[in-house]
Amino acid sequence: MSKFRYIIKRNAKYGFMDENGQEIIKPIFERVSEFNEGLAWAVVEKNEKWFSGFINESGDWVIEPTFSGYGWSMTETSLFSDGLAPIQSIENRKMMYINKLGEAVTDPIYDTAGIFSEQRAITAINDRFGYIDELGNQVIDHQYGIHSSTFIQNNRFSEGLAAIRFDIGEDGLETENNFGYINKNGEVVFEPEDYY
Repeated sequence: MSKFRYIIKRNAKYGFMDENGQEIIKPIFERVSEFNEGLAWAVVEKNEKWFSGFINESGDWVIEPTFSGYGWSMTETSLFSDGLAPIQSIENRKMMYINKLGEAVTDPIYDTAGIFSEQRAITAINDRFGYIDELGNQVIDHQYGIHSSTFIQNNRFSEGLAAIRFDIGEDGLETENNFGYINKNGEVVFEPEDYY
């Protein structure tokens, strides 16, 4: 059974306390995410560089900090779901997915990568969005956009559908509100309209 762990910050470092307010993981990390599937993304500094991996609910490294500790919104997106987590490669700073053994399931090719919902995770290459399955296979090509003020978390699958932004016209994305819905096979269920 998963224990409650709440993020704390002291002297610009992060750790965790339990539901009684007791410190249970010392604040020694540069950044952390919340716990999901028993693991939390955590960042440490080594030789003036940030490296990340995953810790368990006792604060022990389960996946050693050998990945990049940088990247946008990593505290919200580097969470385990369906047994996989997106994380940034140290070599090229691209996103990839790893399993709970720290093994790569995809190559580090994504500019953006989200967590899984209903066996699908949103990924982006060159500002175009698509989806992979829990085996790391690209199941919906990178052909969609998202609203500039909408985070990728809002484009997760829910009840079998995901909101996406379509291309219109030869010049690409011409409107801010050109949204529709697709199913988990990438088939259009609701044609684009101004849903937002």
